[in-house]
Amino acid sequence: RRATTPSSATQNSRPIDAMQTMAGTFMPMGYVKVKDIRLPEFDRHLAIDGNMCYVFDAPCRYQMIAGRNFLRRAGIDLKFVENHITWMGKSIPMKSSDFAPADYNAVFDDID
Repeated sequence: RRATTPSSATQNSRPIDAMQTMAGTFMPMGYVKVKDIRLPEFDRHLAIDGNMCYVFDAPCRYQMIAGRNFLRRAGIDLKFVENHITWMGKSIPMKSSDFAPADYNAVFDDID
């Protein structure tokens, strides 16, 4: 929930089962419709069309957990053998599991 904007209206949805992720199990409290999702590590100007994102209000080290359907639809390729993520012809190295949120400042500085 901390990753949504104050003006984001969380839509109620039918009861949803808990979602199992690598970051833990989360119980969605509804969903928001998002548009123009940007992935600045790849290209700050490209955007992914809107999508429905489930919202949960629980401690989590990630702002967003992308599921297989989203990754497939966006054309994002997780290349575990090469330890890279590829999207729109650009490839970036995967971050280690101890990559801290404070490290994002360095990522954005590298983009400029």
